[in-house]
Amino acid sequence: MAKAGVALVVALAVGRTVVVLGKPSFYARAGFSRALAAALQSPYRAENMLISRPGEDVPDARLIYPAAFTAV
Repeated sequence: MAKAGVALVVALAVGRTVVVLGKPSFYARAGFSRALAAALQSPYRAENMLISRPGEDVPDARLIYPAAFTAV
């Protein structure tokens, strides 16, 4: 398993929330949900934002990205 895959498994095992930006069909296969990310506020396109987390609640939060993301 790739290092990123191991990090995801560990993060979820200890109850952390993981948000990704990317192709929904790819991340949905790994258990990420667009519906659970519906209330997240981000400067990036909401349809490309997915979340994986314990529970079924929909978090309402503003995402803050490192400065390197502004060049993307």
